[in-house]
Amino acid sequence: IGRSVGSGKLDLVLVVDVSESMSDEIRYIAGHLGWMLKGIAERGIDLRVIVVRFRHGRIYALLRREIVISKPMVDPSKVIKLLRSIKCRGDERALDALWKAAEEIEFRPGADRWFVFVTDEAVSGERRPYEVLDLIRRKGIRVYVIGLNEPFQKALARLTGGEWRPIWKVVNYE
Repeated sequence: IGRSVGSGKLDLVLVVDVSESMSDEIRYIAGHLGWMLKGIAERGIDLRVIVVRFRHGRIYALLRREIVISKPMVDPSKVIKLLRSIKCRGDERALDALWKAAEEIEFRPGADRWFVFVTDEAVSGERRPYEVLDLIRRKGIRVYVIGLNEPFQKALARLTGGEWRPIWKVVNYE
């Protein structure tokens, strides 16, 4: 993430696909995000991180655990520990996770609002892509995507002032 934080205060939301297909990728993603968080913290930025884990499946729906939003964290090592503890299972509905995160997370006044959205699948869900993009833009959230070469994922990054990176480069599949 190459752009600076304008306010000196950053609310960073990691929206992470924890479906079965991410089993191999998750440890690489945890390392990459950990490196990024430490770099932000070292620059003296007032950082608060929230992790949104999403998966889809009947049992997760029954348990109301399809989309899990963590409490805010300020210690990057706690974020990394949480990411490394993830067990990947089920399918995914990224659009619903992005919607819920944008709708429910309370951002601090004056903080820059960033999402880092991580997935290895094309987006799906109950929400429509244009609804999700509209909500995110109205909330003033910049989205950085580590994902697929998919029109929605690239547009989400571009239209919110973020950046898109292919997941295969982040997890060293070159």
